[in-house]
Amino acid sequence: MWRMVMVGFGLVFFALPSQAQDKKRADILTLSKTGVFGLAFSPDGKMLASGSVGRPPHNELKLWDAETRELKASFSGHSFHILHVCFSPDGKKLATASSDKTVRLWGLEAGKEKTVVLREESPPKAVRFSNDGKTLGVTTYRKVRLLDAATGKEKSAINIHPAGYGHCFNPTLELMAFAPDSWYIHLVDTSTGKTKTLLTGLKGTMRAMTFSADGKWLASVSADGLLRVWDVAAGKLKASFRVDSGRCVALSRDGRYVAFGAWEANVRVWDVAANKELPSLKDKNLATIFCLAFSPDSKTLAAGGMGKIRLWALDAR
Repeated sequence: MWRMVMVGFGLVFFALPSQAQDKKRADILTLSKTGVFGLAFSPDGKMLASGSVGRPPHNELKLWDAETRELKASFSGHSFHILHVCFSPDGKKLATASSDKTVRLWGLEAGKEKTVVLREESPPKAVRFSNDGKTLGVTTYRKVRLLDAATGKEKSAINIHPAGYGHCFNPTLELMAFAPDSWYIHLVDTSTGKTKTLLTGLKGTMRAMTFSADGKWLASVSADGLLRVWDVAAGKLKASFRVDSGRCVALSRDGRYVAFGAWEANVRVWDVAANKELPSLKDKNLATIFCLAFSPDSKTLAAGGMGKIRLWALDAR
């Protein structure tokens, strides 16, 4: 287990001896043997949702107690890979996007469990609830749809030309980021379909992108071997870091910390404000890293690997 302490204005990670670990808390959550491609913490940080790839029964949506690490519920319905998972702002719903060309809305309240199935023309690239929880954004290879989060009814839709990679929404769903080529990131106005901001300087195909929870920052990882953090309002590069092979990235809620998951079960973390890399987090049990998620308070980092989820405690002492 790792802990983080404040030293002056910096952060230091250190490993606690095994005898000091809380035996009631498992740091490794074991699922099936397939990869975990989707992870999300609930808004209050109490629950962790995971989605796996494969065919039934291996591709279940699972809900974990983030404190005790106990499995609380499992949900079946998708016929193929679960690629993305997200909670509604009130924590009462989950949305999943799958390679089976569907998005599912799962009710989590007792007595109100129901599933709404939304069919897409191609596998969804991204899914996200708006800050007020009333709208769900879904992107496919060439299309962006905004849906009523309660009914699944379409509110609006725009086509994306040309199609691109690394799709992700900002928290208000007013912007959608994607990279149609190896040189630019487009920040598209979802109400008009027009590019509002063009981020330049890339030199490789986009692998992954994500907005911070406050929408002020965008992190991107491309095939040129650079992880970049962008100031969204200014349309400028804030920081860049050299990375190895990998394809997942996560930002802490305030955008201060960015994490990158490498193929070789290695998670690298940077303090963006200080432009400094922190000690890596490693666990050979994961084999590789497919997805990452910070808890809302940034005290826990979860990583999804091959059939396992690793949680690192990053709480300040």
